[in-house]
Formats: sequence, C-alpha cells, structure tokens
Amino acid sequence: MKMEFTITPWILVLGANSDMGIATAKKYAASGYNIYLASRNIEALNQHAQDIQIRHHVECVVLEFDACDFERHQIFIDALPQLPTGILVAFGYMTDQLVAQENSVSAKLTIDTNFTSAVCIIEKFATMYSAQGHGFIVGISSVAGDRGRKSNYIYGASKAGFTAYMAGLSHRFYNTDITVLTVKPGFVYTQMTQDL
Repeated sequence: MKMEFTITPWILVLGANSDMGIATAKKYAASGYNIYLASRNIEALNQHAQDIQIRHHVECVVLEFDACDFERHQIFIDALPQLPTGILVAFGYMTDQLVAQENSVSAKLTIDTNFTSAVCIIEKFATMYSAQGHGFIVGISSVAGDRGRKSNYIYGASKAGFTAYMAGLSHRFYNTDITVLTVKPGFVYTQMTQDL
C-alpha cells in the first residue's frame, strides 16, 4: 500500500497585530494553515498565537518584524524556518492629515510604511515565488487611494501607490501559478480608525 504524505501549508501575516491581520490569520488557521505571525509587538503576538493554536490545532510561530527596518528584511526572511505558501501584508500607518501636512517626518513614515516597505518586502517574496513557480501574495490597500481627498490625501497617496504596484505585480504573474490579490476595504472599525 502506497503511503501519501501531505504538507500543511504556512501563511506569513506581516502586521499580524493589526485587526485585519489577526482576523485573517484566524480564518486561515480555521482552514488548516500553519501561521507565522509577524509584527513589532511580540507580547501581543504571543497571546494571539496561543489562542490560534488552542482553537485551531495548527502551528503558530511568532516573529519580530519592523516593516520600516529595510536593512533587516532579508535577515527576517532568511530566518524563516520554512518558506510560506503565501504572505499577507496587513501592516499600515495613518496619522492625522494635518500632522502629516505639517510634519515631514510623519508624512515620510506614512509613505514608507504603506508603500515603500510593503514594496520592498513583497519583491523579495515575489522573487522566491517566481523561482519555485507558485505562491500567493495578498496586500491590504484602501479605497482611500481611489481619489484624493483633503481629509487624508497623504495616506491616500501612499495607498494609491500600493494599489498600482499590486496591479503591476499581478500583471507580472499573469498566466502563472502565483496569485496576487489586492484587498481594498472601505471604512471599517479598527484600531487605526477608532478615533475617527
């Protein structure tokens, strides 16, 4: 009798402490995926990981990840025990529009977090998935990038850039076994929007 072995897939959630990140991680866990939870706040991630493991009987590994620490992106990837089947980019940053207008450091942080860092880390995984011939990349953008509004145009511009990038990445992998999905939520209640 021939024995068949199945390998449980892994998904890497970057920005796993975000409300969307952890909610999606739980959905994947419920579908049988092992989970890498990556974010800056390890203590909060450990609590999420314990909950996921108990509820869904999957492996859940906590990893420290700072999206804007560009020089450590490759170090982070090299330390992964196993290349994930797919990644979810769920990190983001939004400050008050007036703060971003008047403070270039805040404006730069918005752009670096929502666009530059996302592009840099995704490209590394895109290269690896291209080499192996399969994988998936999911990025959370925003409808705020669809049209500039005075209330949040710096944040919106960063998300517009990310949406355009993801569209190009999807085109790059057209007719391959690499799937690229852009998620553009409307206004939802999360930690990021709780004061609005």
